[in-house]
Amino acid sequence: NGDLADAAQRLSTAIELAPDRAEPHRLLGLVQLAARRYDEAIDAMRAAVRIDPRDERPRIDLADALVASGRLEEAARQLTETLTVFQASGRARYLLGLVYQRQGRYPQARQELARAASMKPLLGMNSIFQTIGALARSQQEYEAAIEAFSSRVDLVPNDPRAHLELGEMFVRQGRHDEALAEFAASLMLDRSRPEVYTSIAQVHLREGRFEKASEAARQALTLDGMNKEAHYLLATSLLRLGLETEGRRQLEVYQRLQTEATAA
Repeated sequence: NGDLADAAQRLSTAIELAPDRAEPHRLLGLVQLAARRYDEAIDAMRAAVRIDPRDERPRIDLADALVASGRLEEAARQLTETLTVFQASGRARYLLGLVYQRQGRYPQARQELARAASMKPLLGMNSIFQTIGALARSQQEYEAAIEAFSSRVDLVPNDPRAHLELGEMFVRQGRHDEALAEFAASLMLDRSRPEVYTSIAQVHLREGRFEKASEAARQALTLDGMNKEAHYLLATSLLRLGLETEGRRQLEVYQRLQTEATAA
């Protein structure tokens, strides 16, 4: 019911009645974590781990509390220790990968996330592949990003965002036909995303298909008239088509929106 104070009081009573049970300590830690009382949450989780070191849950919850409090180095150590006891813990590997990501340790993050994925968890694979792909993309390792995003598309073929992200990676590799196929799949699932149309316009522009590029850019602007990229793509396409007046007008709109965005 959202009454964290009453929950904490009742759990404190339970601990007084049965101090050697780990679960009341763990639950109290979760309540304190929900209340953002991080030090108290960490103390409660540590108590649960001391009482029952063979229970994986308080170890994972302790790592969550350490992350929430910004103590990333301690969280990494806690998760590493957890993995020495529970080597098959996909959850611990996934969380360790996220901690490494927040620390900027991207190769280690991808390694741990890949290990988590190899354990075939029942839930969370979509998030794992998306994170691995995003990390590879940030390091400009586009083949690795394509592999991760392709696995994600195989897992969730009805997710328009998954097709869009895979298509964007194909664009960066110059694989334009494959990119357009993914963008088309994304539109089949959801035609309300202007960023898909801007991506299509970008591909057609690179291929010299200026008429198709302008059509896609106009469709993006129909959905979002303030889309700077769509205005720029439309302006460039029109200028390449020799439509100077309209092209320059679109370029002026783009420059105005860019100036406003910079000022904001």
